[in-house]
Amino acid sequence: MTYQVGNYIDAESEVKRLQQQANLLADAEAAAFVQSGLPETGRVLDLGCGPGYFAARLSERRPGLTIYGIDVDELCLKKAREHITAIKGNARQLPLRAESLDFAYARLALRHIASPQDVIASVHVALKPGARFVIEEVDDASHVVFPEPALFGKVLQARHDAMQRSGGDPYIGRKIPKLLVEAGFTGITAIPLAVCSTQIGRDRFADVVMSAFAASTASELVTQDELSQLRASIERWKSDETAFGMTTVLVFGGTKSA
Repeated sequence: MTYQVGNYIDAESEVKRLQQQANLLADAEAAAFVQSGLPETGRVLDLGCGPGYFAARLSERRPGLTIYGIDVDELCLKKAREHITAIKGNARQLPLRAESLDFAYARLALRHIASPQDVIASVHVALKPGARFVIEEVDDASHVVFPEPALFGKVLQARHDAMQRSGGDPYIGRKIPKLLVEAGFTGITAIPLAVCSTQIGRDRFADVVMSAFAASTASELVTQDELSQLRASIERWKSDETAFGMTTVLVFGGTKSA
């Protein structure tokens, strides 16, 4: 797993960012999940549940669902258990009976997991025939930032290098349909959700999207001084009326054949 909140020097700030992230496209995400096959009732798995903010909101919208979360991050699991039943576990070997789930989803998780094809195969086994698996991901090639803040490109590349060395994939978004088909899923769907600074404001875009690359972790390929310089340049970017930022969230769905 290439991402754990516990690896952040200021873990509470990262948890706060995750909460802001969960609220960013709340209505659009909910509509995309419904369109992708979210049922009214049943047993649901949140794969890589994080602090559980998304699951909590989903439970409010669909009270007939019983949502179970799984993650490896102890700090996130502690937060998630305030909202849902959450356990520590290996996503490639889910502690679930075969054909026991009515729905499953992985939200911004597979990019951080080595061998995502094994995870998708494990979910396929756990789903009931006819059930849907929804994967929400981003592809970092969709990031657009203009003008580019000083050191942004260098730090972003360093993050990508570290992720790839640990088995993650910052460009997994484009590969999800292939991975779903190879695991045996059919009826593949895709819903793009654009997020841009003119839509949500430069401040919010910078705080939720851009700041993720400027956060301090316990293992860095760039210096803390460089990260401080990047954070300062992001602050200047916020006040630039000509600045623009955009990224695209992709919501994929696939059906386990009956």
